[in-house]
Amino acid sequence: MVALIVAAHGCANQRVEWDSERRVTGVMAPGSTLVLLEAGVPAVRAVWEPVRWPDDSLACDGTRTAIRALGDTVYASWWTRAAPAEVRLVASRSDDAGIHWRAADTVGRAASARTARDSCRRPAAGLGLDSTSGGVLVVYHGQAAEHQGVLLVRYSAGTPRAVPPALVAEGASTGIASVASAGDTVAVVFESPLPNDIGVWLAISSVSGDIPGIRVALSASGIRAFAPAVAMRDGRVAVAWNEPRRGEFGPAAVARVGRIAR
Repeated sequence: MVALIVAAHGCANQRVEWDSERRVTGVMAPGSTLVLLEAGVPAVRAVWEPVRWPDDSLACDGTRTAIRALGDTVYASWWTRAAPAEVRLVASRSDDAGIHWRAADTVGRAASARTARDSCRRPAAGLGLDSTSGGVLVVYHGQAAEHQGVLLVRYSAGTPRAVPPALVAEGASTGIASVASAGDTVAVVFESPLPNDIGVWLAISSVSGDIPGIRVALSASGIRAFAPAVAMRDGRVAVAWNEPRRGEFGPAAVARVGRIAR
C-alpha cells in the first residue's frame, strides 16, 4: 500500500512557527539553491557547478548536482546506469574544487524501470551539508529494502555506511527533494510521492539528531507545487517552491519562513 508518513498538524505547528507566505518574483530554476540571509529573509542563488564533473560515461543526463563544503572540498552526486533498466545513485568528493575526484560510492538505488530509457528519467538528488559530520546529506526518490519513496542518507567519501537510507515518505511517484541541516536539526522538503497529491511537504527532526520524523503539508490544497528547496539558519527554516497561476497571480515562487520551536 502506498502511504505518506504524516504527523498531526498540531504537532508540526508546535515545531515550526510560520511567518506569512511570501510570493517571489520569477520562479525557482532547476538546481537553484535557497539561502537564508542574516535578517531571516529567503534568497535564491543560481545553480553552482564545480570546475569539472567526475568522469562517468554511464551518467544519466541532467542528474548531476554538486555542493560546496569547507575550503576547496566539494561533493557531487548523480544517477548512473547499472543495468539495461536499472540505475544507482552515486556520490563523490573532491578536495581541490572539482579538479580531481575520488572514486564514486553508491549511496542509493532506484526501483527497476520498464525500459532502459525510463530508468534515467529521474530528478537529481538533493544535497545538503551535514553539520554533525562534515559530510553531506543526500535525499532522493529510490528503493531501499521493501520501501520505495523519498529516502535520506548521510555520506562521507570513503567511509562505509553502517546505517541504511532512512525513509522520509513512502510512495511510487518520483519528484524533487531538498535537504538542509543546522546543528542537530535536519529538514527535508519534497514533492509528494503519492500519485494523487500535487503538493509540497516538509519533514523535520522530531528529536535531537533524529532523521526527520514530523511531516506537514506546506503548499495550498489543490494548487500544484513543485521544485522545492530548503535552507536553515539561526533557528529558522525557509522553504520555497514554484506554483503556476493562482487566481490573479501569475506563475511564481512561493516562500515560507518559520522559527523552529524547542
